[in-house]
Amino acid sequence: MDRGDSGTPDPGPEPSLLDIVPWSYGFAHSWALRWLLLQPSLFPLVLDAIDGLDDAGGYVLAGEVLTEKPLAPARADLAFEMEHPTRPSIAVGVETKVTDPYRPDQLSA
Repeated sequence: MDRGDSGTPDPGPEPSLLDIVPWSYGFAHSWALRWLLLQPSLFPLVLDAIDGLDDAGGYVLAGEVLTEKPLAPARADLAFEMEHPTRPSIAVGVETKVTDPYRPDQLSA
């Protein structure tokens, strides 16, 4: 890092998220997914990419995408609710895993 004439470090260009938080950390994936979910044009594409979530067309994000949401006996890395004009709302909890295994209490929550 160049200290320049003032003696203070020159921060240089803005660092990217992955310069600060390694991609191997699960919460980096959670942050990226949260950002994608918050983009109205990307929300349906994210839903389409989820295996097992069939026919999610027409659903929109209802409210916030919460982080570290308590769901007894565990907590979800992300939680949000989806609304549809003619179908029931769906509450979704997301557990992000990179290198650590799922625990039974996470799946039961």
